[in-house]
Amino acid sequence: MTDKLLQLKTNLNLLPKSPVGHLTELHLPFLLEILGKVKPKKILEFGFNAGHSSTIFLTLTDAEVISADPGNAWVWVGSNEVKEMFGKRFKFFNTSSQDSELYQHLLSIQYQPDLVFVDGDHSYEGCYRDLELSFKFSSEYILVDNLEDTDNVGNAVNKFCEDYPYEKVLVEEITETKQRLALLKKKKEVNKA
Repeated sequence: MTDKLLQLKTNLNLLPKSPVGHLTELHLPFLLEILGKVKPKKILEFGFNAGHSSTIFLTLTDAEVISADPGNAWVWVGSNEVKEMFGKRFKFFNTSSQDSELYQHLLSIQYQPDLVFVDGDHSYEGCYRDLELSFKFSSEYILVDNLEDTDNVGNAVNKFCEDYPYEKVLVEEITETKQRLALLKKKKEVNKA
């Protein structure tokens, strides 16, 4: 694992520095716990920004990552860097997570991610739609960033857990950044026979 952490530091330094928040080395203890628990082979990511989260996932696991983000200049630079580093394990769509072309592509390849990372649209409606889309792909685990935005992301997560069979199993606040992340897990179905 030490070699992977050293490689991660190198990889993250290759990415553009975006003016908005992203996952950093401060998130590693929580992310290592999640990746150890989930052991993902396929990760779907809504919200790429400059590629820090994709780079963390791709460096620390053997998973493939599909990411979607309609962003701007640093998204293009970051996605090209991540493609160069990880090749076929990384696929990027320069579009919204709600784009029908992305949805149809994922259906056509029967994509079933082990983990969905929701960190795209931070409005209540956008976050809730991303969570619903995660459910449609039958993901057992959903990782959500920015729960500190209680009016939007936090409330969307709470409402989603009321409406769908998911529960928060891990919540972490990164003290230095005040960011809150949560891992949601699909509840086991109970037969009432």
